[in-house]
Amino acid sequence: MSAPSPSSPPSFDGASVCYEAAGDWRKKADVENNLAVLHAEAGRVEQAMEHVALALGSCPADEEVAAQVEDTRAIIALAAGDAGLAVDFAYSSVTRLRRLDNADLLVRSAQTLVRAGRAYHAELEEARLRAVLVACEWNLKRAARPLGFNSREALTNHIMRKFPRLDAERRNRTVT
Repeated sequence: MSAPSPSSPPSFDGASVCYEAAGDWRKKADVENNLAVLHAEAGRVEQAMEHVALALGSCPADEEVAAQVEDTRAIIALAAGDAGLAVDFAYSSVTRLRRLDNADLLVRSAQTLVRAGRAYHAELEEARLRAVLVACEWNLKRAARPLGFNSREALTNHIMRKFPRLDAERRNRTVT
């Protein structure tokens, strides 16, 4: 029997232990997968990965378990700040679940794929903004037109609203 982890909800840990004792490996895998999601959403990436490993090791992996774990790995990748990897895992999960015709799980995986896609798009846009700003020596007036903004103010507002890290970097570079 596995010991409860110190930062997991007691009811989930208890369920995991009970399912393991009963030999219901599929339910144990589901509980461990749910624990991984909870840890990922709380920003505890390492603990989430531990529970994903337990979920995968709890039962013979069928397509549904693999799809659920891939969706969870996408959520973990988002928590770790790797949107590209999250897109890969989420897409794989959606592809598997479409073949299995499991609408409930498919909807959840599709939502994760959308979240991952948005995060990846934001990463790409931030990289594009940074590249143009560097090329224009962080001069917003010169960077506005190549980035498709009508004015320096519009670009400033966009950066401030959507990319606070880039805005802070810009402010630090313009201070003499």
